[in-house]
Amino acid sequence: MTQEGRIGDCERGASGSFGDPGSSRLSDAVGACLQRCSQCPRCRYISVSTRHNDCSWFSACQLSRLRPTSITRTFLSGPASPPWNASVGKRPTAPRRMLNATCPVAELNRSISWDPTSEPPSASQPRRRTLAARIALLQAADFQLSKPSRLKQASASDEATWRVRTPPCWGAQLNFFAAAINREFARRHGYDYVQAHGDCWKQLGRHPAWCKTVMLKGLLWDVAGTYEWVVSLDSDAVFNDPRTSVEAWLALGAGGRARDLPLSQLATDRCAASHHGGQRLRSACMVVGKDLSGAPGINSGVVFVRRSQEALRLLASWWSWPGRGADGELDTRQRWLQDFAYEQVALNGFASDAGVLVEAGSAAECLRVVPTRELFLPGHRVMHFTGPCLLAPRYQPADGSYLHFGSTRKCRCLLSHFGASVVARLAGADDFNTTACRTKRLEVVPPQWPHPPNASIAALTVTYTWHGC
Repeated sequence: MTQEGRIGDCERGASGSFGDPGSSRLSDAVGACLQRCSQCPRCRYISVSTRHNDCSWFSACQLSRLRPTSITRTFLSGPASPPWNASVGKRPTAPRRMLNATCPVAELNRSISWDPTSEPPSASQPRRRTLAARIALLQAADFQLSKPSRLKQASASDEATWRVRTPPCWGAQLNFFAAAINREFARRHGYDYVQAHGDCWKQLGRHPAWCKTVMLKGLLWDVAGTYEWVVSLDSDAVFNDPRTSVEAWLALGAGGRARDLPLSQLATDRCAASHHGGQRLRSACMVVGKDLSGAPGINSGVVFVRRSQEALRLLASWWSWPGRGADGELDTRQRWLQDFAYEQVALNGFASDAGVLVEAGSAAECLRVVPTRELFLPGHRVMHFTGPCLLAPRYQPADGSYLHFGSTRKCRCLLSHFGASVVARLAGADDFNTTACRTKRLEVVPPQWPHPPNASIAALTVTYTWHGC
């Protein structure tokens, strides 16, 4: 930890502090700290604490040598990787086989735009449900989603409301808009749209992001259903191509022979075009997307899971990762049960601590990773409104400052992408308490391997709600 408030010498110095990052929310604080780091040429690593209101920078840092103490446990430390800091040069990497192609420039602006509020053309009318759906879209949370009262006001359906620089677009609105879009995508393709909620903090002692693995397992194995695939989407992710079904995309594949890397390399690879088995999606037990350009590893905000023993084994490895550290309950892995980036760290690992991509070995052989463009930005299949999502000029702060990560930026990104007229019509979409057609409450035991699970393990009470059956 540096001396608070002393920025240091950004031209020749080794460390300094940018002071208070300006937010009590860790993800927002990290975004603010990274933005400040990008203006400091010597900044290569950052360390952020919302408890100590500090954003420190360093020109060098051996992350593997950091040891947990009462102070360091309150800080999140890591590299300030491109594109956040364009001044960062090439870093030394572990020996690896030569890549089969150079990394192309990240694709950011090309993106399909569709109107989920309009009726599809006759050639693509929603399928008539003659059999039980084989695919379900799942959005999991620690709360039951309902339409925000702000969207029930007459002004919410007025396009002018959404054209102002500071529209009434926050977390609750983002959650409703994204869910309404995914519900419509499911309707058009004859899939089930399912919402699930449970108290992950209270019952299992983990951040809610972790419990999507439990809810995925419950929907695939514990609910009496016939799903072949379940697609888990974070509350800020939406299907973005209404013309392509999940089945068609899995058959089509994503990613060519170039940049097809082993999982052990993807954990540290920073190229958005990299993938693993992108042309072999139908044989996968799980499909996820590469993280942003400049960020190592994969992003877990969108997960396709096929009902199979391989998938159950992989989910179990993912869930149990924090408890498999060498020091058990005292291991540094335990911090990710509550610290950002939560369950995603378990897949990618942190510093010298390998994640599931490397550690799981044969259990991860059926995992496929597609390029960033497919499930993140620019969202060829799914658009994920997080990180440096794109804001239209009209929604950027008037003073030219950076709008930090968080629900406000995400909601404005969704508004930028779909446009004010579509969002005004989405505000008039049916509330979820009117489209609910089936509810089931279950005690779901976290995924375990071997199966069947140990009955003494604490379970999560999950309420599943189907919409538009």
